[in-house]
Amino acid sequence: SSPSVNIYEGACVFKDVVVEGASVLQVVSSTFRLGFAMLVATTLTVTGGSWLVHRDNEFRTAYVVYVVRENDVAFRDRSVWSMLDNKLMYGSYSPFTYMTSKWSTPSDWRPTIYGVCNEASGSPVTDYQDLNIGVPVTVLDCGVCTVDAVCFAARTSGISGCECVCAAGGYGDTCLPAAVPDGLGPLPLPPPVWMTRRSAACTVSASAPWTI
Repeated sequence: SSPSVNIYEGACVFKDVVVEGASVLQVVSSTFRLGFAMLVATTLTVTGGSWLVHRDNEFRTAYVVYVVRENDVAFRDRSVWSMLDNKLMYGSYSPFTYMTSKWSTPSDWRPTIYGVCNEASGSPVTDYQDLNIGVPVTVLDCGVCTVDAVCFAARTSGISGCECVCAAGGYGDTCLPAAVPDGLGPLPLPPPVWMTRRSAACTVSASAPWTI
């Protein structure tokens, strides 16, 4: 787990987060118990056919992703955000839990976002605006899989049921662009580090491996 003792503390705090060039940022199979947010960033940009994944996690926090600059979240160039099999619970200091700080996009810009089998406060999520996502989300039923939703499409040749079939250069169950080492184990909780304009702090101890 990843405890937080400060109401405004985030597990990972960055200035700008950019996932680009057909890269993958995934948070998987972890439990987070936090006062404020799992990820705090000034801006979040996912571009160049990249993939942001939150899969099989339990979040007890006010926000999973908190972007400081309102509406400064961008998914471009066929990039995808997949939210799969997550449970969102109330945080230590809040009566709510959201996937993001409130954001929306221009009406002519439609990011590709999938929501599959997520729960909020014990109930299935059917309307992702309830989680502060103010853009259309493709909602799939539990057990329904598509290549774009559950695999890294750039390195996937097909899908069999819910199993990704990797093309050349695809690794693991979801055809990632690089192999994730086995046996990473829980991450140690480092001493608090205060964010400055030139530094970034990531203070997290996950109950199971998560990767960047």
